[in-house]
Amino acid sequence: MSFKTLKKHIALASVSALTAGVLTVIASPVANATTTAPTSNTLHVVVNGNFAGGSLATAQYTDALDNRSAGLLAVGTGTGTTQTATLLSTGSLVVVAGAPSAGLVNSIVVTGGKVTKALSATTTIAYVANNGSYAVNATPAGTEAANATLGAQITPDAGATTMTVQLYSGTGITELLPTNGTLRGQVTVTLASASVSGAYSTTFSKVNTAAITASGTNTGAGAASATVDGVNQSGASTPANGDYGFLNFTLKDAYNVALDGLGAVTIEATNGALVKFDTTLGTGATATATLDVTTDASGTVSVARPSAQANKGFSTTVTIKYNGAVVGTQSFSFYGEVATMVATYTAVARSGTTSGDDGTEAQPFRVVYRDSAGNFLAPAANATTVVSGTTNSIVTGAAIYAAPVIATATSAKGQVTCGGSTPGLPGSTSAGSADLQLQHVNASGTIIKSNVWKQQCSGDPYTYTVSLDKSVYAPGAVATLTITCKDALGNISSAHPGLGAGSPTNLTITGLGTAVVAPANTDACGDTSFGTKAYQYVLGNTESDYSAIVSVGVINAANSNESNKTVSYSIKASGTTVTNAEVLKSIVSLIASINKQIQALQKLILRR
Repeated sequence: MSFKTLKKHIALASVSALTAGVLTVIASPVANATTTAPTSNTLHVVVNGNFAGGSLATAQYTDALDNRSAGLLAVGTGTGTTQTATLLSTGSLVVVAGAPSAGLVNSIVVTGGKVTKALSATTTIAYVANNGSYAVNATPAGTEAANATLGAQITPDAGATTMTVQLYSGTGITELLPTNGTLRGQVTVTLASASVSGAYSTTFSKVNTAAITASGTNTGAGAASATVDGVNQSGASTPANGDYGFLNFTLKDAYNVALDGLGAVTIEATNGALVKFDTTLGTGATATATLDVTTDASGTVSVARPSAQANKGFSTTVTIKYNGAVVGTQSFSFYGEVATMVATYTAVARSGTTSGDDGTEAQPFRVVYRDSAGNFLAPAANATTVVSGTTNSIVTGAAIYAAPVIATATSAKGQVTCGGSTPGLPGSTSAGSADLQLQHVNASGTIIKSNVWKQQCSGDPYTYTVSLDKSVYAPGAVATLTITCKDALGNISSAHPGLGAGSPTNLTITGLGTAVVAPANTDACGDTSFGTKAYQYVLGNTESDYSAIVSVGVINAANSNESNKTVSYSIKASGTTVTNAEVLKSIVSLIASINKQIQALQKLILRR
């Protein structure tokens, strides 16, 4: 059994004491390294009888210290002169220097600490000099020890916060000149206080949701991103129906050292959700229980809805605790399958064509899908079809042209196919409506039906009318002018693709002040509502009567006389505006006053 495995077993056996708050933190050494031979002219940190990067030969260092560092918390990934390590201030560091090239002498120089013992395969060669400031692999007389491997046990100075260990190699190195050579390696050591070493730190610990990279199912977790940066990944907290949620975490102390094996990590979820921990970041395990416990300080948690909530909208909150203290929470909202679908009638479709399939005109209808929890869904377009029997000779088909988009809450766009071949011309009988209904088939086989709506088909615009929202406006007011289109049969008509059968030849609106959005030849009746197009104008301040003129050029080649339209309005200040009712009231009051005066005069004459 490896040291790490043994460490986990010991920690797990103590889970009840840990979660109750009874815990004595003991710093554990870092994991053993892989086995290779010490590299020539390089400096290595020794970990548990091995150096960081390889294993020491059994013939080397028969010293009773067993050639291991004590209180070593972490070894960085740097090499050469950029190596780092974290050591308890009460610990000791062991380093080893690979044998130098022929004729060279090695020295290990320490700042912020002392060499307490020199280690070598030939112990009579290595020695400590200058009160522990350095170790060399030569005799005091300076005799070179060619190809001799040098090691040193080093302890930090009292009160030091950092310590530097350097390896020099050269022909000029002696007991008095330990740096008279080439710098071959350097380890910068951070010295950790025992009071915070091994204690959870929010500074270096991270918890975040992980994005799904391979879709899962209710029996398999799929795969998750291995990112652990404390930032929730986009969309990861809202898994699709059948997918898992994933939560990555890494827990460290104030010295950026992982808390592996030092305490109990508990993972639990609300509302009966299932969780499972995997020690390999980015690997999702099958979630099986509402609580999981580990002594690993980093990994990936898989989260799944319980079987009773399969295909339903479901929410849960996952809480991660370290030795009973909450270190992270994350809510997940699982999407279910479609439970409701609501269709909204939005535009008149065009006779003799399929409307809404090219995006140049209004969609005849839109659809919103939601699961049992009310979550906005985006199912595939081809899973929704028109209910058989709701179409007729006028409305011959309906389908979803573009699927919804969850990120922007954009509803599905529908398309409608209308019968007829001469849309809207005199004598045509192609206009009319049908009471349509859609149905959506879920992957589970359940069928959801929409509401029924009356879908209209009509021909191209043949005539049009114009109107204003008021007849009298205050100076500087905003007026709304609406163009309403109808086909030759008098049905409300949405144009395709322009205001008429084709784009108008010269769409102009005059006599209405300044347009908020200027009209264009590409505007269409019904692109925002049923057979109408509205424009807003900021009026002037001069009080008077006015006329607005609207011209679309030729709205339909079969009706070239339908051109200019005029609508009248007035601009009056509120103090000068008198309604007909007010005028009538004044007349009645005046007549009553005159009658009273006549009666009084008659009485006066009779008295005389």
